[in-house]
Amino acid sequence: MSSNPPIYIAHALGEINHLTYTNSKAAFENNIGAGFSYFEADINLTKDNNTVLYHHKKPSSNSDLWQAKKCHEFTWQTLSTYHYGDRYPVQTFKDFICLIKKYPDTKIVLDFKSRRKKKVFYTRAGEEISYVNVFLIKTGIIFYIKKSFWLSRLIARLGISDSLKLYPHKKVIKELLELSPEACNLDRFIPQVDINTVNLVDSYHLFPLKIWKPSGENIQQAFELAHTHSCLYISLHKKAYSESARSLAKEHGIRILLYGDISSDQIASLKEQGAAGFYIDRIPNA
Repeated sequence: MSSNPPIYIAHALGEINHLTYTNSKAAFENNIGAGFSYFEADINLTKDNNTVLYHHKKPSSNSDLWQAKKCHEFTWQTLSTYHYGDRYPVQTFKDFICLIKKYPDTKIVLDFKSRRKKKVFYTRAGEEISYVNVFLIKTGIIFYIKKSFWLSRLIARLGISDSLKLYPHKKVIKELLELSPEACNLDRFIPQVDINTVNLVDSYHLFPLKIWKPSGENIQQAFELAHTHSCLYISLHKKAYSESARSLAKEHGIRILLYGDISSDQIASLKEQGAAGFYIDRIPNA
């Protein structure tokens, strides 16, 4: 990726029969045939803590109303009964890894989705809890936090307990390492990270490449954080692709990947301005 940056990254595994955000097996296979070799997969957790490929979106028809729900509102048993466009089922992360074993030249950008609710927290079993039992290993102190929203949020921000804000990183890495070596070539996987997740990903020392994904910081802070955490790439919305962004990219030696409903004509122009790659639903017209 460093010597040959991805020009086109299939967003949510790309479009299939005019459907987007499916993250489906059919979309993946269709877009390999269309010419994609880089794919972004949205990794999410169900209510019962199963790792799946899922991205909620505004439904396009009455049969797709379920897509408006967040992943943590479903158990896997329920989610597995739904199909995009009444045709394409939701796939588990393990099933996806088994699928890509057949296509060893593909690269997978991992977009980890968090499971958050303002005043409700979940255990790792996916059950709602009104108190949080936090064990601080370093100090040996046990805190029982009963219905204390501000304190539990503070602890989550300090990174003391990942029971308060769940990301699928640990489960994804565990599932990767359980697979055969040929499927588990970690050079194939490029995690997107932000201020909430980068330390967790870095603690494994497994992924040679990362993409910084800004999460509220300003553009200068985003590039500084990406540089600090050795990210060679940063993903930006096309509206943020300014002269300032291009200057910061050059200063820090970081390449920019753009997303945000980018047309073929815009891609040509943005490439001339120095954009390294694009998250898109379909290969643009030549």
